[in-house]
Amino acid sequence: METAFNLSSNVVGSSGNGGGNAELGSMLLNISEKLVSSFVQDTPTEFNKTVRTSTMEADIQAVGPEKSSDSTSVNLLTVKDNTVSVNLSAVAENNDGSAALMFMSLNGLDKFLSPRYFPSENSTSIYSDVVTATLLKTSNTTLPEPLNFTLPVKVTRI
Repeated sequence: METAFNLSSNVVGSSGNGGGNAELGSMLLNISEKLVSSFVQDTPTEFNKTVRTSTMEADIQAVGPEKSSDSTSVNLLTVKDNTVSVNLSAVAENNDGSAALMFMSLNGLDKFLSPRYFPSENSTSIYSDVVTATLLKTSNTTLPEPLNFTLPVKVTRI
């Protein structure tokens, strides 16, 4: 798996600064999501796993049917300085008692979203890491409550 992530990192790195190929970036993100989702295990109670490589970071949390039934508890997942909060117990209630969420960031993916795609007279670009949150092991993906994302911004002068 490390080899697959290193390969994606080489593709990201070879794009150059501001390479700007959103289709390739999306493909790399989808491949990475599929690889990381293989870490999710069925659990009767709770499962937590953080995956870090030189090219990506992912936080995975899952709840099972025997988890304490506190339907108001909120799970906080973090990658880099980005967070997402979700009530996995509420999602699990609509999915036979089980649900999982993966929150992931692939290093360098922001290079695929070059400022050249957003022409502006401003000389300052404000952006954040590219992250993805994916519900896993759920057949009903309707969220009973909103997810809350916190993404710190980065600023560069062009």
